[in-house]
Amino acid sequence: MTDKIIITNWECVNKEDFYLSEKWISEQRQRKELRRMAKNGRLYHAYLAYAVHYCIFHAADCLQVFIDDDWRVLVECETKPVNFPFDNVREYIGS
Repeated sequence: MTDKIIITNWECVNKEDFYLSEKWISEQRQRKELRRMAKNGRLYHAYLAYAVHYCIFHAADCLQVFIDDDWRVLVECETKPVNFPFDNVREYIGS
């Protein structure tokens, strides 16, 4: 069992997003794949949240991530305040 969950509303990442800028992309291993996914609308905003926070609170600081169609976390971004609930929630199995 995990203590974290992935939450998302399947909002696509804008291909012009800061995290996919030329400077940022040049430092990433998966740069071509990420750019292609964003261009094709297959890269999504999501957040990693503690399951207990999601159950108890109306909002919490969560780690923003980008995921693919299979819920795989491809990019970790920054922590930001997020209001709950979300339409899609899944157990996070990862590091």
